[in-house]
Amino acid sequence: MKTNILICLGATLYTIMSVLLPGGMVQEGIRGDPGRVAAQIVSGIGFLGAGAIMRSKFSIHGLTTAATIWVVAAIGVCIGAGYPVVAFAYTVTVLFTLLIIDKFESKFFIKAGGHALEICYVDKDGQIRNAINQLILQHNIEIEDFDISQKMDKTIVHMHYAKSHEQHKKFVLDLWKLEGITEVAQL
Repeated sequence: MKTNILICLGATLYTIMSVLLPGGMVQEGIRGDPGRVAAQIVSGIGFLGAGAIMRSKFSIHGLTTAATIWVVAAIGVCIGAGYPVVAFAYTVTVLFTLLIIDKFESKFFIKAGGHALEICYVDKDGQIRNAINQLILQHNIEIEDFDISQKMDKTIVHMHYAKSHEQHKKFVLDLWKLEGITEVAQL
């Protein structure tokens, strides 16, 4: 939600500035197209923001950082063009978005993230495997990816699922309570 708000704010501000910049410059007798400068800032900052986005095995991080970089650049263009009131209004809006939206999202939306686990256990006639299946049902986990393999006397399960951080922690704690589990590792 924050990322989308910031992208919207940035696009709006860049659009406003592309309208305001040429008009203000003509009145001062300056020739040229200052809007081209703003256009180059958009692509340059977009490239910089892309560097802030990191992809791990099962998730993507840095989207809000990239959007923040982008909208802050728009505020900079606004200030540079001589529109500090507009820049101030956008700064307040961006700060509100970054500081308040997390609280709003956590209150009204369930945050589900991707989790990947490796569970190692020594099975006693399928009892541990059955107990793991019962925990999966009990915690209402919908598995997105699942792999099971055997290494000597240990069974290794790799699973990927989406649950909130709190639900994920409860599931992992309940796994550790099972007798025979030798390892629960997050991937």
